[in-house]
Amino acid sequence: MNPLIRAWLRDPLLHLIAGGALLFALYAAFGEGSADDTVGAEPARPTIDRVIVVDAPLRQRLTREFQRRFGRNPTDRDLETQITKFADDEMLFREGQARGMSDGDAVIRQRLIQKMRLLLDENTLAKAPTPQEVTAFYRANQARYPRPATTSFRHVYAQVIPAGLLERLQAGTASPERSGQPFARGLVFRRLPEVKIASIFGAPFVASLAKAPLNTWSGPVASSYGQHLLFVSARQPSGTMPLARVRKRVVRDMRDKLRASSASLTELRRRFEVVRR
Repeated sequence: MNPLIRAWLRDPLLHLIAGGALLFALYAAFGEGSADDTVGAEPARPTIDRVIVVDAPLRQRLTREFQRRFGRNPTDRDLETQITKFADDEMLFREGQARGMSDGDAVIRQRLIQKMRLLLDENTLAKAPTPQEVTAFYRANQARYPRPATTSFRHVYAQVIPAGLLERLQAGTASPERSGQPFARGLVFRRLPEVKIASIFGAPFVASLAKAPLNTWSGPVASSYGQHLLFVSARQPSGTMPLARVRKRVVRDMRDKLRASSASLTELRRRFEVVRR
């Protein structure tokens, strides 16, 4: 062999280069994956839980939300509507997560639900309902729009009602505005439903208020704050809210019904299970 070639083959630098090339080849063949394996590969979608649990705490939360929004307790039908909407929203949210659209943030969650509704129902809600359709829907679903019974009253508040104050108020010789202590929530209340009155004064106060006579001072009635003398000026029985007051709600309910009956959402519901406990 040529002495020059023999000397070149014995060069340590050549051995280092050859060893590095061999290691690179072995890593490419048996390592964690080649560049071709990773570039352009579709990321795995997260596993989606298709069981939605409706339990007592959820029903209580939906009931509280309904009370804050409408000022009354929900009927069984109202609560069922809230549960259905919750389940539908949860399905849309989880389906969006499975498509990699959200990281679980509360604001992103709501936007994602809205985005999924648009994707599923972009054609369903394209046409706005006519006034005749709104009126027909309202008349056919008046039970959805109850007007709760309300009471209008004023009161005089004190930790302990002074002796003789009731008689002076009844005789008109005492001023209601100057007869008691200041009350943070006010002294005059107009057309309040029972739920709202109870949230201010407590349930026992509501029961006593219901027995108070109209257009005269009575009491004292106890609450968690102290004692009250009452003047009930009006009671309005329960009924149905007029269409003019609830038109926006009626249109929204019509759209919700269209969504609920849309083919896309119906298909999505088949892929989930709602468990009631």
